Amino acid sequence: MRRFRECIIPILVVVAVPCLADCAHLILGLDDDVGMLLYPRQVEEGPDGDLYVFDAGDGCIKVYSPEGEFRRRLAGEGEGPGLFQRVDGATFGFTPDGRLYFTEFIRGHRWITVMDLDGERIDVVSPDLAAGFGVEAAAPLSGGDFLVQVVFSSTSRAHQDYYLYDSPEALVRLDAEGAIQSELKRTACTKLISFSPNGGTTNLPYTPSFAWCVLADDRVLWSDGLSPSLAVIDHAGMVVGDIETALPEPEEV
Repeated sequence: MRRFRECIIPILVVVAVPCLADCAHLILGLDDDVGMLLYPRQVEEGPDGDLYVFDAGDGCIKVYSPEGEFRRRLAGEGEGPGLFQRVDGATFGFTPDGRLYFTEFIRGHRWITVMDLDGERIDVVSPDLAAGFGVEAAAPLSGGDFLVQVVFSSTSRAHQDYYLYDSPEALVRLDAEGAIQSELKRTACTKLISFSPNGGTTNLPYTPSFAWCVLADDRVLWSDGLSPSLAVIDHAGMVVGDIETALPEPEEV
């Protein structure tokens, strides 16, 4: 499946089709069309060859033919399973067996919704966690498992005459029932500052990242942005290799 770059363009999206030598374009969602795009955040080619676009302005996923013709809407804003409670930060993708899934960020639904390509809800995978958390991103694995980036509620600590807020994150493997099979990575970086122990925070600049992607052969590429090398880990969290880059060593600021 091809992934297209994020397009944040009001009213319409221009999508480059990489398989065409002359760089032809598709225009999705004319201003008088029921499939008009308001605030597109993510575009993916589905297993059926259609284009799936997450429209944060409408709080739904819109489906278009390869020629750009609007087909249908999936999900929508709402409180229950199969709907978006919070559209900002939501992401979607496709499972190996050709189903669609989507996630929502913290203070949205704390689960992964799985549905067929016509929008019928099939399953909800809820992480078995007692702490306050949100789902930042997820990637499907074979057999119904998911790798899930979990963001936990921040905790404050006093430092001189102000407070620093630590933001724990973890990359875990969940089975189809939401049970944690393994924890691959966990960090607790300081990302917020405040003069209050319970709110009024400001983001700190240049904080460590939490970046990962799924590789073949049950491996994951991971980086916290604190090293010029990229760690290769397995699904149990063991480091099985690293990739050196030409990036400079990070500097403390």
